[in-house]
Amino acid sequence: MKKKILAFLVLAVMVVSTFPALASFPDMTESTWDWARGAVDDMVEFGIIRGYSDNTFRPGNSVTKGEAMVLFSRVAGYTANGNEEYVEYAKKYYENTVSSLATPYTGEISYLIYKGILSEKNFLTYAADGVVNTPLKRYEAAEFLAKIASGNATLTGSATQLSFSDVAKINSTMAPYIKYVSENGIMLGMGDGSFAPEGTVTRAQITVMLSRIIPTLGYVYTDGKVKFYNAATNSIIITTDEGSEEEFEIPDNVPVKLDGASVNPETLLAGSKIRITTSNSEVAAVETISPDYDAVVNGRFKKLEKIDKDTNGIVITDPTTGLTSTYALALTYGIKKNDETITVTELAKDDYVVLTVKAGSVTSIVAESKTNKIEGKVVDIELLPSYSMTVLTGGSNVKYELAENVTVLRNRKTATVEEVLVGDTVTLTTNYGVISDIVATSKTATVEGSLTAITISTTPSIKVTDNAGNSYEYAIVKDPKIIKGDVTKSFYDLRVGDKLKLSIDASTVKEISIVSSFANGADEGSSTTISGVVEYVNTSYGYIKLRDSSELIFVSKAAINDASGKTVSLRSVTEGTPVTVFGTVKAGSYEASMVVIQG
Repeated sequence: MKKKILAFLVLAVMVVSTFPALASFPDMTESTWDWARGAVDDMVEFGIIRGYSDNTFRPGNSVTKGEAMVLFSRVAGYTANGNEEYVEYAKKYYENTVSSLATPYTGEISYLIYKGILSEKNFLTYAADGVVNTPLKRYEAAEFLAKIASGNATLTGSATQLSFSDVAKINSTMAPYIKYVSENGIMLGMGDGSFAPEGTVTRAQITVMLSRIIPTLGYVYTDGKVKFYNAATNSIIITTDEGSEEEFEIPDNVPVKLDGASVNPETLLAGSKIRITTSNSEVAAVETISPDYDAVVNGRFKKLEKIDKDTNGIVITDPTTGLTSTYALALTYGIKKNDETITVTELAKDDYVVLTVKAGSVTSIVAESKTNKIEGKVVDIELLPSYSMTVLTGGSNVKYELAENVTVLRNRKTATVEEVLVGDTVTLTTNYGVISDIVATSKTATVEGSLTAITISTTPSIKVTDNAGNSYEYAIVKDPKIIKGDVTKSFYDLRVGDKLKLSIDASTVKEISIVSSFANGADEGSSTTISGVVEYVNTSYGYIKLRDSSELIFVSKAAINDASGKTVSLRSVTEGTPVTVFGTVKAGSYEASMVVIQG
């Protein structure tokens, strides 16, 4: 599930008071507080900070280090909806680190360490007894805010690059953070042109700082389960809670967390719960929780053996390394072979088995014969990151990996995997669950109808409606032949409403003939609806390009709406964004009138 959470909606109130307050305070009416009044009104309205029981705000009061850490942790996600489990793992992982602190803020401090905003080496600088209740200094606020806003990136800068009148008081440690917050408008310095790094932060000042940083974060949370890690691109592919598949490239400075600890992403188990936080479309955090099993292992069944007088074990061999491993069988476990329930004694040597191991014992066994024949119809073919094929067999869609040396016979001729098409009838031979041989057959046909929609993606498709009003969707080969008369055309020459003749092989279009164009045969000005995934965006010239297409779509005059219908700017359309584009052909190019971001 993907959710955009504006940080000010999820922050709790500041701990200095539990009393409600109005957005107007008697001690904020003087002109000396004009610079802060708007921010105070906004932050009070959103419940970020409150006044006191006498309806004063006390804008000149200092903020303690402990109070500031509470606020900063919440800005970083401590109270974000859906973050509860990850926060608990963070608190548990660092509970020994902070256990000696005499402060009620141990949860928030643990979370700041977990996020890398506080280090385990220097957290006592802010949290130790006798320090935590002292005023926060301005250079300390700059460090916290810069780390949060930059995603904890490595920052550089020196005092000589700053224009404040008191740069002599800014040392080399402070300078990178002060440079960042001043350049990004988060902290602007004092009215006399100084930064006053050693000065204390007041309630008015921290409220203004928060009002500036919160809208810039733009956090979007994507929840789901880990599918696999792609080492070649340093990216994680997940299945979202909504059922879609998304890939996220992980920047080098973003740690991957598992149950509160930093880990190598290669160690993540498929099925792990995951939350990816993006800030302005860049990955800012990757947090995972182990699945409710310890591991899923597979191999060839070798034998059953007694581990001790009360425990039976199953021995399997790794098909790649030849190494054997023994796993204890739980007192109760489920076992199926070729989709039929069996007993463990019915396993045959060299059966391919998948074991689910929980708390050190096997709780589930799924097996199939070493060599298996499967008949069905091709539903989908994936070529990246590895070859796989989904086949409708026995009333279910089943996905199989393909061996590197898979042999293919299509319509009685030697072929490649790329030549197998969606809709082909296939007989597959699997060896330890991996397809080793494919025998495919197909039927060709000619279909005529009116174009209803086009989808441009790694598996492009079109939808046509015949004269009887029946609609059909067909996959398209990657580079179909598209013609109108004797002239070669492209996807962007197709218009919704065009009369088409399709050459179908299996359920896949290999050739498209444009019989007649929409709008009395006039291409100019005819309308088209196209769906696809954005490959890149040029905001300067106002155009986008979809993957698997060479054409540019000009969007400078288009209304751009997000999935909720809200109007957004072109900057909201980023690489990897799925979109539907409505537009017309003008002067030989495609001009969009509306772009809808799909999720």
